[in-house]
Amino acid sequence: MSRRIVVMARVPVNRRMSAPGIRAVHLARELARGIPDAAVELAVPDETDIEVPDVAVRAYPRWTGPMRIVQGAETVVTPGLPPTAVPGLGGTRLVVDLFTFFLVEHLAWTVRMRRPPQRWAAAAVDARYYNYQVAAADLVLCSNERQRDLWIGTMLAAGAVTPDEVRADPHLARRIAVVPFGARPEPPIHDGRMRVKGVHPGVAHNDLLVVWNGGILNWYDPLSLLRAWERVVAAVPNARLWFMGVRYPYRGFSEGDMLDRAVALAEQLNLRERSVFFNFGWLDYEEAGQLMLEADLAVSTYFDSLETRLSYRTRLTDCVWAGLPFVCTAGDVLGDEAAARGMAATVPAGDVDALTATLVHLLQDAGARTRLRAALEAHRAEYSWRQAAAPLVDYCRRPPAGPPRRGGAPLDLARNAATYIAARGVQQLLQPERWFRRTVDEPGRTVTPSQP
Repeated sequence: MSRRIVVMARVPVNRRMSAPGIRAVHLARELARGIPDAAVELAVPDETDIEVPDVAVRAYPRWTGPMRIVQGAETVVTPGLPPTAVPGLGGTRLVVDLFTFFLVEHLAWTVRMRRPPQRWAAAAVDARYYNYQVAAADLVLCSNERQRDLWIGTMLAAGAVTPDEVRADPHLARRIAVVPFGARPEPPIHDGRMRVKGVHPGVAHNDLLVVWNGGILNWYDPLSLLRAWERVVAAVPNARLWFMGVRYPYRGFSEGDMLDRAVALAEQLNLRERSVFFNFGWLDYEEAGQLMLEADLAVSTYFDSLETRLSYRTRLTDCVWAGLPFVCTAGDVLGDEAAARGMAATVPAGDVDALTATLVHLLQDAGARTRLRAALEAHRAEYSWRQAAAPLVDYCRRPPAGPPRRGGAPLDLARNAATYIAARGVQQLLQPERWFRRTVDEPGRTVTPSQP
C-alpha cells in the first residue's frame, strides 16, 4: 500500500473515551473500509488499550510526537494542529475536523471568568486558533448545515477563500463538508447482564430507568430536569434517573460549575441516592452501550443559546443506535430532526412544566415509548457511521489535483502563526487557564477554583 492516511486524535483514545475519541476511531474504521488500497492509521496521544479492525493504532508522545507521526502521509485528519506545525506538513493534505463548534463551547467557560482581560485574552486565542485552522485546511469537517454556514463565514472573513476557488466550486463542496456524528455499527443487542436495574442499591429490577448519557457541562441544564424530576417521581414512584458518567476521562479537564450545582440541587430536593443517581466516573464505551439498551428512556436538557443552535448532540446518536426513546430540549439540529420524525419528544428550554408532563406521559404510557422505538429503528440506518463519513471517505479516495493549499503564501502562514503565538502569550501571562483546572477535595465532588 503506497497511500497512507492518518487520523490523529488530540485526546486520549481508550475504552473509557468520550465523543472526540469515539469519532476518531470510527472515522479511521470507515476510511479503512472505504479505501482498501490505503494504509489507515489511528494516531493517539500516550498509550491506548483499543484495537480497530484494519487500522494500525499508533501512540505518540502528547507534546513532542504528533508531527513525526504524520510525516509522509497523503492525508491527515485531525481536530487541529498547532499553527507553528502546519508549514512542516509538506505535501500532506490537512483535513480539520471541527465536528463540535468548540469556539462557542469555550465561550461558555470564558464568560464565567471574573476579569475582563482574561475573557478577552481567551477569546482572542480561540479566534486566532480557529481562523488559522480553517484557513490552512484543505478540507474542513462540520456536523450540520448551520455550522457549515458559520465556518464559511469564518473562512471569508479570514480571507481564506479565493475567487478562483469559488469559480471552480461555487458551493465550496470540496473545502467544507458535513460529516455528522454517527451511530455505532454493531447491532444493538443486550448481553443479558443488568448494570443498574436490580444491581445498584435503590434501583429495583422493575423500576423505570431514565438515563442522562453524557457529561454535565456549563451549557447543559440539569437543574430544570431535577426540578421536574421532583414532580415526576411523585407521579411515577418507580422512576429512577441515572447520570451515566459526569466526570470526563481527561486529566486536568474541568466540567465547570454546573456539575456541582446539579449535585447540590439533587441533595437539596432530597432526591440524591433515592431516585437520582450520579456516576462520578466515566463508563467504558461498550458498557455505556449496554446500559443504554437496559434503559427505558433517555433525557438531555440544555439552554436556549448559540451553543444549542449550532450543536449536533453526539450523545443522542447512541439513543438512535439503541432504539431508546428520548426527551430533549428543542433547538439543536439532531433533537429537532428526531422529533419531526417521531423518534423523540422535545420541550422548550427551561420549561419545567412541559418537561414534567412529557416525562410522566412517556413513563406511564408504554405504548407511546413503543411507537418512538419503532420510529428510531426505522431510521437507524440513516445515522450510521458509514453514511455520516461518506463525504470524508470520498474526499480521501479521490483527493483534489495539485498540491495542498496551505491557506496562502508562506508569509501569510507565518503572520497568522505569529498573531496566534502573541495572543497565547498574553493569555499565559494573565493565567486564565486556571479556570480549566480541576481539583478534587473529596470523592465524587469536583471543585473549580474561582478566579482571583
